[in-house]
Amino acid sequence: MGIGSLQESLGVCTKYFPCQSNLALRHQLSCRLGQQLRRWGELANVRQQLRDELRTRRERLDAKHQGQGELIQRLRRESLEQLDLLTGQLDALLAMDEMNASLPFRPLMDRLTDLYYVACLGVEAAWEAYKKQDRSKQRLAEFFLDRRVLRREAIDIPNYGEQVSRLCADIRPGPLLPKDHKDELEEL
Repeated sequence: MGIGSLQESLGVCTKYFPCQSNLALRHQLSCRLGQQLRRWGELANVRQQLRDELRTRRERLDAKHQGQGELIQRLRRESLEQLDLLTGQLDALLAMDEMNASLPFRPLMDRLTDLYYVACLGVEAAWEAYKKQDRSKQRLAEFFLDRRVLRREAIDIPNYGEQVSRLCADIRPGPLLPKDHKDELEEL
């Protein structure tokens, strides 16, 4: 039940039932209103904590990833833009009542989860590019960002066919060992 509906209920009760026997009902509704306001206050505190944590992580990432390649920087920049957009949408949901906010909540959380996955892939991709000179996770993270987080269609992604063929080549298994080498491995 949203705050507005509780206030309306309280107003209706005092308007149509002003007698003293409804004091308990008025008290119960005011308690509910107080509980709801506390919950919304707690959500606002959590939102502020998330913003503070995000700011500190951004500062750490800025200091840590100064010398990375252009593609990883693009991935990072677009991910941060999407995070800002999703944060604004989450703020808008918090301003709505529960009934109306519940409908767009799930898709928003799905996109936020996908964005978290892209961030994890991006960190792994940066490490692998630095240590192994392997860019396969970076390509996967870019593809995942374009398709799942930014929700771009294939026609809107530049070099889409090339991206897909490279990803397929990255995940294609290597050649199998000939039979005579299998016997040598079994002996070990």
